[in-house]
Amino acid sequence: MWEQSIYEELLSDLSAPNNHTIPAEITPPEHHSLLIMPELNHFTWVHSGKWDDPLVLMDVVYQLVEGVEYLHSLHIAHLDFCPGNVVSAGSRSAKLYPGVIKNRLYIIDFGSARRFELGPGSQPAITLPGAQFEPPEGLKHFDPYSWDVYCLGQTLDHGIGANFRDDGKATPHWLIQRYIRWLIGNERGCTGVCHCRPTARTALRVATLLRWILRAEGAYRWITDTLSRLFSRRS
Repeated sequence: MWEQSIYEELLSDLSAPNNHTIPAEITPPEHHSLLIMPELNHFTWVHSGKWDDPLVLMDVVYQLVEGVEYLHSLHIAHLDFCPGNVVSAGSRSAKLYPGVIKNRLYIIDFGSARRFELGPGSQPAITLPGAQFEPPEGLKHFDPYSWDVYCLGQTLDHGIGANFRDDGKATPHWLIQRYIRWLIGNERGCTGVCHCRPTARTALRVATLLRWILRAEGAYRWITDTLSRLFSRRS
């Protein structure tokens, strides 16, 4: 059973900081094993939905990219990454459930997930299982790791679009928008290893850089605002 064996491996490594598997318990397989998970929130509720702050939004992006990269490092492809398969923990959840961390995102539902012998950059296309997102260009075969990155980009695009539209916020920071479009990629119909979008590892490296840039931008803005107020008082 794909799901149970994958969950067992992921749950054995919950101490890894890049493992975004939800803490859960697998019941003994006397008749039929059950996976008992905490009840958490939709992923757009993380950080109380205050995504208009670029650093908060970048944390959302970074956590999901980090979680997918961790799976791919184990040669595991989720294959049904979507908004419904990401949950978030708030203050109440962190108090109720051991191991659950406030403002952390967790990836769930590994029913379609598969483990492969080959890793990203080597694994050829497979026949895709049913998923929440439709493949681009009507493709039936896809590099499984690249498919995860495509669905990750679509998940972020849908989640961010709903968050900003519902709250009447301004558009997200342009760097983050460009980054998400890069994840979704420009599909060329690769039948082998896909090069239409970055690997999760490359995406994580770039996300790390973007996080640093946004922090530096915020610090620069704070310095200039502080100096502006200081000079205004002295004048």
